[in-house]
Amino acid sequence: MSRKQIRIASLREVFSADRKRRLDAKLARLCVLYEDLRVEMWGIAELSIPALDVLDSEKDNKSKPLRIGRYRRHYFVRRSIGTIREFGEAAALD
Repeated sequence: MSRKQIRIASLREVFSADRKRRLDAKLARLCVLYEDLRVEMWGIAELSIPALDVLDSEKDNKSKPLRIGRYRRHYFVRRSIGTIREFGEAAALD
């Protein structure tokens, strides 16, 4: 059983002027990349997102539901690989 702890603070406290600016920039970049990855994972996992499944729509694949959203899922897989790589670069110690 994993234990998680969520802390809430204002952005001013998290990115305070007292800390090194470099650490603040790295932390902000990691936060943005985390959100990017979260959206990309959601885009991969959803069976259908009609607004995004223009090329592989539900209407065109009624007999083959696993084909719905193929193009979208492949797009998000490619983007998530790039985001994971960028996350690794951002998290690397200088």
